[in-house]
Amino acid sequence: MRKYINMHIHTSASDGEYDIRELYQMIKKTDLKTISITDHDTIDAYKTLKEMNVHHINIINGCEFSSKPIIDTYGSRLHILGYDMDLQNQYLLYLLSQKRRNNYHNFFLLLEELKTDYNIHFSKEEIDKIFKKKDFGRPDIALLLIKHRYVKNMDEAFSKYLIPVFEKTKPFRKCFSPEEIFDVIKNAGGCISIAHIISNKFDENQLDHFLSYIKNKNVDAIELYHPSHNSSYRKYLLEKIKKYDFLISGGTDYHGPNVKPERLLECNTNDHIKIKKLSLCDYIVNKKNQ
Repeated sequence: MRKYINMHIHTSASDGEYDIRELYQMIKKTDLKTISITDHDTIDAYKTLKEMNVHHINIINGCEFSSKPIIDTYGSRLHILGYDMDLQNQYLLYLLSQKRRNNYHNFFLLLEELKTDYNIHFSKEEIDKIFKKKDFGRPDIALLLIKHRYVKNMDEAFSKYLIPVFEKTKPFRKCFSPEEIFDVIKNAGGCISIAHIISNKFDENQLDHFLSYIKNKNVDAIELYHPSHNSSYRKYLLEKIKKYDFLISGGTDYHGPNVKPERLLECNTNDHIKIKKLSLCDYIVNKKNQ
């Protein structure tokens, strides 16, 4: 019986391992009843989904947008999830087209910094292969660092190289503000959730300031369930969610076994929590039925 929810899944349209057709065949073998494909800065997977014969699984459309930080802390990243949007909305399509152009600029900044600071460079063929993807970013460079044995795994790639070069290139990066992304999601009739909030690296005062600010910007939900949020952090974050009256979202942030092996389709290997109910999903269903 299908009874579980995963509102954070990636395909090869961004930095996931499997294309949407492969992924759907895998999902059919699970007990997931509601999912969202939330690729980074692209909705291309939904073009293919329209052509597919999808049964017995509820799909809420989604996208994970990279944004400038609201509070800039070292190594932080702000990712914004948009759900249940009009995928033909002109403002949404324009934002996504501009974000792809920005991606090229930001990607080359990282490559140049790696070359300058660490004398690390990759072949034109390797870079061209990455550019053939719909979306690309730091995880693609991390895989090259692993391939060429500069590091052993993704975590080491980020801590040793990618976070330092990201911080150094921040002033020169092209990126949309969170307010611009919020406006586009709402204009497209969607709901806004903040992804893996722990990755913003806030202390308690910063977190309170952040939550108060985004509440005033009509953000709907916070991603409570995520592999980066252990049980103690979830308990702490849940109190904040209740304090500021946000809806709850969550998912496994699935990418595939070779990219992020600790993140499974139905649960995470660290705590094996399977999500049965999310107030954000209930809100979206009720909105559709009105």
